Amino acid sequence: MNTGPLNQIDHVLRAPQICRVAVAAASGLLSSLAFAPAEWSWIAWVGLVPLLVVALPARRAAWRLGLVFGMVGSMSGMAWLREVQWPALFGVALVYAWIPACWLKLAQQIWLNVRLSPAEDLKPQTDSLTRVHPRSFRGRSCLLAVALALCWCGSELVRGWLAPWNNIGVSQWQNGWLLPLARVTGVSGISFLIVLTNVAVYIAFVSWFAGRDTTGRFAGYWQLADAKRLVFSPLLLAALLIVLAGLLAPRYDLPAPESTVRIAAVQGNIPQIRRFSKAQLAEAMAVYDELTLDIVAREKPDLVVWPETALPVTLRGHNLRGYMAEIFEQTETPLLAGTIDRRQPYDPAEGEEFDYNSALLYDGGGNVVNWYDKMHLVPFGEYVPLDRYLPFLVEWIGMGRNLTPGTEYTVMPFGDGARFGINICYEDVFPEISRHVVLRGANVLIVITNDAWFGKTSGSRQHLAHSVLRAVESCRPLLRNGNNTDSCLILPDGRVEALLYGSDTRFVRAARVYDVPVWGQLPLTFYTRHGDWFELTAGVATILLVLWCLYRFLFRRQRLSEMVQRPE
Repeated sequence: MNTGPLNQIDHVLRAPQICRVAVAAASGLLSSLAFAPAEWSWIAWVGLVPLLVVALPARRAAWRLGLVFGMVGSMSGMAWLREVQWPALFGVALVYAWIPACWLKLAQQIWLNVRLSPAEDLKPQTDSLTRVHPRSFRGRSCLLAVALALCWCGSELVRGWLAPWNNIGVSQWQNGWLLPLARVTGVSGISFLIVLTNVAVYIAFVSWFAGRDTTGRFAGYWQLADAKRLVFSPLLLAALLIVLAGLLAPRYDLPAPESTVRIAAVQGNIPQIRRFSKAQLAEAMAVYDELTLDIVAREKPDLVVWPETALPVTLRGHNLRGYMAEIFEQTETPLLAGTIDRRQPYDPAEGEEFDYNSALLYDGGGNVVNWYDKMHLVPFGEYVPLDRYLPFLVEWIGMGRNLTPGTEYTVMPFGDGARFGINICYEDVFPEISRHVVLRGANVLIVITNDAWFGKTSGSRQHLAHSVLRAVESCRPLLRNGNNTDSCLILPDGRVEALLYGSDTRFVRAARVYDVPVWGQLPLTFYTRHGDWFELTAGVATILLVLWCLYRFLFRRQRLSEMVQRPE
């Protein structure tokens, strides 16, 4: 083995790179701990700081460090995806990893350009991202923190096109002080405050230690008095905005509900099976029959709710007509049930049937009086993108055929003034579903889901957090019915009541009646009326900042070209 001087130099240069990668990975892991199962929500406020410390000064390594952060954070935060398929975990993590990587690279350019005026671009001090005179930067530090936080929210807008699962603001789903802010800005407003605080802590960290430097590296640039001003300026801004957000966000003092609907949520806790046998179907039928008949006999609810795909066959199929008729004959109680529904949506003369993931509302006599078809289908779970060109992928995944997305935000009138807006599966992760049904008059949200895909992991708990945000954003009560866990009632202020528990676990086979409050006229929140205005504003700001950085880059190139071509 060659151990010459060049080899030793290469070894010395690689050591800091390895350390930076380790710190970026640790930052990703820390950020994921803000979500279930750890739920250390406080760590979200500082989880990005280690990444910024190692990545912002590393010009060429920012991409790689951002990818490492994103991969580790996504794989640790969504490790439950391994219950579906290991390739799903790697694929989702790889796609999500590019989003913080792009943000970090843009943040690095903004960091440099905000700290330096165009006149200072070509000075020798620009070779280091940390050596800038504080007097030229003191007034820009708050602007820098705001710009980086807006760009993060802009990146969450892109992430939302895929699935906004575990956006950083969702980590505060139990934070009673900041939750009402979602009624104005949606989750992105909370994300903005979290990232703003992370950047403020980073600026304070760098400024303070630079001000106390005794090595001479920062001689002439940082003094302790200047550093103190830099430490406190962005931190004070972050603290002020957090306090104002909590004080000014609307906290509605709702009157007593005009009525209540007694809804029985049936949680069968049936394991997820791709290809079921007759014995497994018989077991599922027996479980839901027993739980339903028992809860109706004991509690006399107004409505029974079954979760998404409660039985692994269509409820309107020939094989289940007798089974469903017997249930209604014994209960005489309306039923809202999730099922794969097969029907002809267009001209019956065409003869073609389509499969939908639907919620069917039966009356007490067993007649379907209303239904809602799921609109946001799960890619590679309910349909295969480009399936015509990738038939081998359809066969490998084993779906059989694609489901058809719904096209209408259905509101279901029920009983004395209740109007149900339905979310199926992971649709409550997308706020626009709940927002549109509320705009159409829904005063009660119902989520039916099948988190048995994730087994006994933290996936269902993370899913519950998104349901809480939907209830708060819309200021509507939300009933959640899961197949295997986390059936509960969520009040408009985000409080989770009567979570269905067994003796020592959330994964329980049981049923429970919830008295769901019904208000005839609830206020429309600012977010419900205007949608993702804050996130869209952040997206526009991000585009403008990208163009500004491009302008500064071209300006710098032109200056360099003029200096090279200038005659002596």
